[in-house]
Amino acid sequence: MAAQEGLFDVVSCLLDANANVNAQHSSGATPLLFLSQYGNAEIIQQILSKGADPHAMLDNGMTPLAMAQQNGHVEVTKLLEAAMA
Repeated sequence: MAAQEGLFDVVSCLLDANANVNAQHSSGATPLLFLSQYGNAEIIQQILSKGADPHAMLDNGMTPLAMAQQNGHVEVTKLLEAAMA
């Protein structure tokens, strides 16, 4: 929720407290998958630097990259492509 609202400082505190950046919802959603639909590149870069898996996939096969592309988030798309290389 903090990341969705763009609360960079709150996300930083959670990451500093070793929050699991690859925690999964029952659908397979991870924080990175969730964030990719909102396009906050600064927060996405932050969780990628903490080890978020850019290859994570929802049960339906949707990836963070596909979600960013679908929502027109060009900067996030570039970050994810670089992280997947």
